[in-house]
Amino acid sequence: MVGSDEVAQLVVDERALGDEHNGAVTVQLRQPVRRAEVVAGGQDRTDEADDFFLGEIRSDALAVWDGLQKLEHVAITLGGHANPQQVFESLNSTGTPLRNYELIHNYVLMGLTWEQQIEIEDSFWIPIEQNTGDALDNFLRDYLILRTGRDSQFIGERGVYNVFKKEFPAPKFESLTKDAVEWNHYSEVYCILLDPAREVDEEVRRQLRYITTFGTAMYPLLLRVYRDYQLATIGRTELLAILEQLQTLYLRKMVVGASRDHLSAQLCRKLRQYGYPIRAVTRSAPSDERIRESLKHRPLPHAGYVLDRIDQPGDLGELQIEHIFPQAPGPLWSPDGIRHWCDFSELERAKYREILSTIGNLALLEPCLNAGASNLPFPDKKPYYECSKVPAIHDLVGIAAWDLPSIAERTQTMTERFLEIWNRRGPDPDPDPDHLVPILDAEQKFGFYKGWKTEFEYAVFQGEIWEIRNVRTLFTRVFKRLWETKRPEVLEYSEAHGGPIFATEAWKSQWEILPGSPGSHYLFVGLFPHWLLVGIQNVLDQFDMADDLFVKYSSDED
Repeated sequence: MVGSDEVAQLVVDERALGDEHNGAVTVQLRQPVRRAEVVAGGQDRTDEADDFFLGEIRSDALAVWDGLQKLEHVAITLGGHANPQQVFESLNSTGTPLRNYELIHNYVLMGLTWEQQIEIEDSFWIPIEQNTGDALDNFLRDYLILRTGRDSQFIGERGVYNVFKKEFPAPKFESLTKDAVEWNHYSEVYCILLDPAREVDEEVRRQLRYITTFGTAMYPLLLRVYRDYQLATIGRTELLAILEQLQTLYLRKMVVGASRDHLSAQLCRKLRQYGYPIRAVTRSAPSDERIRESLKHRPLPHAGYVLDRIDQPGDLGELQIEHIFPQAPGPLWSPDGIRHWCDFSELERAKYREILSTIGNLALLEPCLNAGASNLPFPDKKPYYECSKVPAIHDLVGIAAWDLPSIAERTQTMTERFLEIWNRRGPDPDPDPDHLVPILDAEQKFGFYKGWKTEFEYAVFQGEIWEIRNVRTLFTRVFKRLWETKRPEVLEYSEAHGGPIFATEAWKSQWEILPGSPGSHYLFVGLFPHWLLVGIQNVLDQFDMADDLFVKYSSDED
């Protein structure tokens, strides 16, 4: 910890550099070791530590001495007008970069007296490190996403540190003692998120384990939700409902291939703005119709998690994913024991490969049985299914042939079960007597499909009725409105996504001039309707405006 008019004790280590570094050295701040750090269980273990290290080096003392001779001790004295934090940030510029939490740690303690540093360190920082372990950088980032409602400002290696400084400028001891209490409480929540086994409530623990299926994407929002549960702002029933809704939202978006970028940050903003229930969780989840269509043809995401919740096999230990139609069928593979794979046409084979990883062709099976069944013809797999302790797989034994109609029937059955478990709970926030369709639920059709030019009767955006008949006009109108109201943000979005806004007509195609100085920027509209719709959905989803746009479909035809 470096302060004005103080001497920083540094260690310069050249042992790992070699001649190719031309004498460059790595400078690392060496934290002072307090007596408390070598005391465990009330007993001073200094002598024990000395004995350990002496024993380790006794047989190789010359090598240790040779290494010690390459160490240099450097003292840096700062003048009264120097900025000690800038010095600290630049210390390892030629060596291993300082991590964000190291920079934040020094930033927090800089300028405090020694006694104040000890209090912040012992009361808050060390417990935070213990709670988060190797995930300390991730915790700080997720906490800042929760606090700011944004996740796009972490730019560069020091992004977390730079955002932290903006949120906590020039921290003083009085404010630190308040802020650090919050950091510590959230680190305790993070500890539970990292290891749900620490949760004492069995059902909450189970739901948190389910949440880990989706990685850490939801952690910023869950920090607030679980903390509110601890403070009794929400009850156990509400907590469990939110955990289920978030799983539904993420899984449904994955099933249809919808973007989940910035979703947790958006929900953090919604929660801060509107409180509970979290606005847009239900509305943002893709509709049942989109789920049914996607599960027919798209690979099932997180198949183990999905099948476990559908089949409910109980505590059977490790289970594996069984592809009923196998991943590598041999020439003699057969759906019924009569026809063989070598007799199938290329079109038939393509249809089977299309359903390989879909929900209807997957099941859970014990590893030993899965290895035995492997790529066998379907009739030869049945004895393995009969031996399984997974109740749901026994239903396959009674199926005569594993052909495309049988797979389609099982897909439909599994899909309905999927929709029961991961359902859009509760009514839509805005009952819609005119059958307005949220833009995220608008159907994506490929190519220039029949009727695309007169597909809509009108659109409703933020309460305004737009007389718009097709997706190209809607695309243009949406981006022009964003250009007028969110120009810096939409330019940043376009740059990050490679369009659709450009400073010039970059190639010969179809363009719309955006309002402003003549020829300043152009909107590229030369895309198929499908991609225009995807562009509308993605930009509104990122700007947290997807709930603001609805379309009314037309019954007219071209």
